[in-house]
Amino acid sequence: MSHEWVWTTDTELRLTSSNGRVTDLLGYLPEELYGRSLAGLVPDAHAWLLRANLATALCRNSGWENLEYDWIHRDGHLVTMVGTAKPIRDPAGAVVGYRGSRRPVTPAMTAAQNALAATGRISEVLKAATVGIALQPIVSLVDGRLAGAEALTR
Repeated sequence: MSHEWVWTTDTELRLTSSNGRVTDLLGYLPEELYGRSLAGLVPDAHAWLLRANLATALCRNSGWENLEYDWIHRDGHLVTMVGTAKPIRDPAGAVVGYRGSRRPVTPAMTAAQNALAATGRISEVLKAATVGIALQPIVSLVDGRLAGAEALTR
């Protein structure tokens, strides 16, 4: 059995199939979700984003990759999952639905994403060569002598 929740929807994001992993992740039996919109399984703050991503995918005639949303478990707690979907096409090539998967976001995944983002930001600063260093003297209040310097990077 897959460790991911695998599902299919129509173009309105109504579930048409689901594997049993949804029970482990969200507390629902697959058949309880058939006909329900994925947008109804996320908090309102994420539902508009989910719909916007769907609209973009439909306009581009494509799917989506690695989109992260909070999902509402049957008992009310939130489960953060990341997912990918590809379009299902009819014989004429029109998108008639999506096939996708979701998996929980683990602390290790979050740490790896944060480290990658930090590395990217540092690399951009170094590539831009806009870093300046200023030395600020540290003077002894007792005798007025230079006691050291503080280096400031901007």
